[in-house]
Amino acid sequence: MAGLLNISGFELDLTSDADIVLKSSGQTLFFECKRPNKLSALRNNISRASKQLKKRYDMSGYATPKYGVIVVSLEKILNPYHYRLIVDDENDIKRIMENMVLSFIDKYKLFWSMLNNNELIGVLFFFKTFALLKAKHMLSNCQYMAMHQLCRSGSYESILISHVVKRIRENL
Repeated sequence: MAGLLNISGFELDLTSDADIVLKSSGQTLFFECKRPNKLSALRNNISRASKQLKKRYDMSGYATPKYGVIVVSLEKILNPYHYRLIVDDENDIKRIMENMVLSFIDKYKLFWSMLNNNELIGVLFFFKTFALLKAKHMLSNCQYMAMHQLCRSGSYESILISHVVKRIRENL
């Protein structure tokens, strides 16, 4: 995650207790990253990340407004046996991965939507896998990212996190 944020041109602070601290437009974003090994660990990972973020806000010493983002890697949940996608072309990859991630978010969104953390503005989901493109006889490393915003649409926080996500997507 830090690598993606870095190549996206963001100023990062990796010296704090938070996994990643990003400064953008006079704001401070704290990221806590989780890689649950199985679905049954997801709720606990999300809850722990939220508690860590609350602690980071209080201990940070930053004077700027502070917000939190939880980053969740979905590889071990959506593809625990490391199967490859077998597809006809690149369009199938995006469609399949998008469907898997967005369906997952829709099914489990109560895990993070009910957290008592006013500064938490979103949960960012990453999914990586390999795909075999049949037509080209080629193996491809594929990534998909989706954000579930917890802030009000159109708010400053929503615009801020949308800007961050847009810049990350440009570098995926």
